[in-house]
Amino acid sequence: MRRFRADPEGAQPVVLGSHRRAEAVILPYARYEQIVLGGPPSVAETRAPEAELPELPPGVTRDDLAERWLNGLVTAVDAGVGIVDRGRAAFRTDVALPLACEALIARVGELARLLTRLDPDRFHDPMWTLAAHNRQMVVHHDNRVDEQSIWMVMSEGFPEIAEVAASVRRPLQQAS
Repeated sequence: MRRFRADPEGAQPVVLGSHRRAEAVILPYARYEQIVLGGPPSVAETRAPEAELPELPPGVTRDDLAERWLNGLVTAVDAGVGIVDRGRAAFRTDVALPLACEALIARVGELARLLTRLDPDRFHDPMWTLAAHNRQMVVHHDNRVDEQSIWMVMSEGFPEIAEVAASVRRPLQQAS
């Protein structure tokens, strides 16, 4: 509770469960309101000014850019699902797999962050915020990231992100 009170915006969630299966998460109430109840975002999560978004090349629309980023996100999620399909034993024994998972979590999180800033109406599902938060966990708190957290994001979070991504794909993209 001291961590939550001292830094409600930056306190890491606490994952509870048995037999290495996540069953519940404890997080600061302010974060719960933001993510689940759609409460007001923190200062750090407010929409970025247009200047923070990349300048569009000639002939490229915001929708084109959103589709490129969404395709990149789906590719990264698919790669993560492929790692999970190898099984937990392979994840534990191959030192490259947890590192690859960290990179995939960071990539998916960064793309989720960019997508929510590019088109907040289209990418409004709380899962986008959670994906971006997972990136923060890996990039900025790597000294506290453990194998269980990475595996949970990959095995449970990535399939959920894939579902949300599929729900916002444009009709042309769904057919291919």
